[in-house]
Amino acid sequence: MHKILIAVVILMGVIILGLVAAVFLLPGENKTTACTQEAKICSDGSAVGRTGPNCEFTPCPEELTSGIEGMVLLGPLCPVVREGEECPDRPFETMLAVIADNQGGVVVKEFSSNAAGEFKVNLVPGIYSIRSADSESMLPFCSTGVFEVQKDGYTNIAVQCDTGIR
Repeated sequence: MHKILIAVVILMGVIILGLVAAVFLLPGENKTTACTQEAKICSDGSAVGRTGPNCEFTPCPEELTSGIEGMVLLGPLCPVVREGEECPDRPFETMLAVIADNQGGVVVKEFSSNAAGEFKVNLVPGIYSIRSADSESMLPFCSTGVFEVQKDGYTNIAVQCDTGIR
């Protein structure tokens, strides 16, 4: 009886040890990969880092064939608008930040609209939003909803900047 008990305890120990080894030593889908902090210098002088599950370099701006383009509008501009009067929003030159919503809200690029409110920015395909680059200043505050950039194309975006006038 005593020998059987010892054999059962040893067998249970071997089984538990095997399960622990399987959990920690076998490759699993939930393991994270840490990319090195290396940078690739692009032909335009900018630098890109590694990203994704395979730690590949992000494409250089000149290599991208996707991104966003559009117009930045500032408004409202009139405190009171009567029926029959117009008070259209106007194009706005400002600094904006592109936020990667699928990467935890990280700012991936800052850019400016021109005096006509126009912009064109190269981005890798993904899920993004835009906000004012200077998030400390209250007004005007610029933002968009969430949008998706597809491969090999430019997504048209309208950025609305709120003056706070009501």
